[in-house]
Amino acid sequence: MEHLRVKLGFCCKLVVDSEGKSEGLCLLWNNNVLVDLLTYSNGHIDVKVSDKGGVCWRFTGFYGNPDRRQRHQSWILLRRLTGISRLPWLCMGDFNEVLEDVGKLGGSARNWWAMTDFREALNDCNLEDMGYVGPRFTWSNKRNGSETIMERIDRALCNESRRTMFPQFVVRHLDFWGSDHRPVVVEFTPNSQTRNYKMANRGKRFFFEECWLEEQECRDIVETVWRIPESQCNMGNVLTKIEKCGMLLKSWNLKKKVSIAKF
Repeated sequence: MEHLRVKLGFCCKLVVDSEGKSEGLCLLWNNNVLVDLLTYSNGHIDVKVSDKGGVCWRFTGFYGNPDRRQRHQSWILLRRLTGISRLPWLCMGDFNEVLEDVGKLGGSARNWWAMTDFREALNDCNLEDMGYVGPRFTWSNKRNGSETIMERIDRALCNESRRTMFPQFVVRHLDFWGSDHRPVVVEFTPNSQTRNYKMANRGKRFFFEECWLEEQECRDIVETVWRIPESQCNMGNVLTKIEKCGMLLKSWNLKKKVSIAKF
């Protein structure tokens, strides 16, 4: 994790060691905010975040117990965390459970009581789902055909005071980058008109066409964007470059279609 911290350009880190090859958590941050540790365990890291303007809120990185028989212990933990602080609260991570039937594709159906336990825990904690933009499912078993199983088990939650403090935000589900989980990114966008929506503008989503790889112009666009130097290598810069590539490739593709039509 120290190697990853340096590579991504963060100043500080807090690590909860893994148990063998399972579990393990890490929180990375920069020195433009003050982070005070509240509590931690092998299933969570809970901190108070203060910016230079004096605004304080609470962040919890959460990991639901992967053993379904023990998952109720995770909801007990979540309820206990609720009483620790009354600060505006953002809680996100891999909860290892879905909230509803549409949160799973393939495989056997989820037990209704397991989903009910999760929903009741969120209700008791006054936490609400922040929605998302992008593909629905955040986890995949990486198999094909009838063996494919996909679930939405990673999510961002907040309480009412947190939503009021930052009324405009976007939660994005990114692509799979070698993991069986998609990264989930919360963007605070004070100038954006986008807020708390699911699968917005689905028909207008950008799709990369494999045939573009044969076009030198496509390669030039991607290489130009990713060669732009950055002072730090972090997720924000990565996301900006991805969106920049998408906009330029979309524009290039439209012009190419017009040119072909005229021809």
